[in-house]
Amino acid sequence: MSQADKLERSSQFRIKLLGTPALMWQGGAFPLARKQARALIYVLGETLKPVSRDQLIFLFWPDSPEIAARRNLSRLLSYVRKVLPHPQLLQINKESIAMNPALVWSDTGHFSQLAQRESPINQEAMAALYDGRFLSGFDLPNNREFDSWLTVRQGLYEGQYLSTLKNLIHARFSGGDYGAAVDYAQRYLAIDQMAEDIHQQLIQIYAASGDRGAAMRQFETCAIILERELGVEPLPETRAVYERVQSGEITPQ
Repeated sequence: MSQADKLERSSQFRIKLLGTPALMWQGGAFPLARKQARALIYVLGETLKPVSRDQLIFLFWPDSPEIAARRNLSRLLSYVRKVLPHPQLLQINKESIAMNPALVWSDTGHFSQLAQRESPINQEAMAALYDGRFLSGFDLPNNREFDSWLTVRQGLYEGQYLSTLKNLIHARFSGGDYGAAVDYAQRYLAIDQMAEDIHQQLIQIYAASGDRGAAMRQFETCAIILERELGVEPLPETRAVYERVQSGEITPQ
């Protein structure tokens, strides 16, 4: 990392939302004890775009009368603005609230920017950014609207990540980079172990790399998982790949 990059990173308020959430300022962790305040920053930091006051009220106080909910939001905003390390990090107006995109970086914001252009470099960067489920381990107890928001976002980012991994598996396998293809396939199966098409690809990758034993074991692993979880056998297409490996039709390339 260049000195300029280090300076840029240290001068930003950074929000990590993929995996275990974290807040960082000037290169170190930024502690924030109040859970609801952290939740507000996470919501605002997800896209770094303005969020309406009405949406925040509905998300945080769905069962409160509107007057009380607006009062609660004002108090929360006052607290967050006071504890944040820079006065311009939070942008507040009558209609909406936002984190200042000139001073704040978030992994989900960057992840979404990379997704707009599906180049191999961008996809590799997306895969590197994904450190686990969105806001892993975080919740707001007894808040069904926040739970619903969280569930939708987790599915969205996980789906984008899996789609990216699938593209990278194909690209690395086609390019002969079997080690990277295996890594991406294993990362995919760590999330969706019943993705039989990925098991098929991994069997072929192992065989093409010369590791026939690993290819055979991968078929056995696939069969065990499908039997245990669904009570079914592998698809004929998967068995056909296995039999081609067994007969020596798929050889190292």
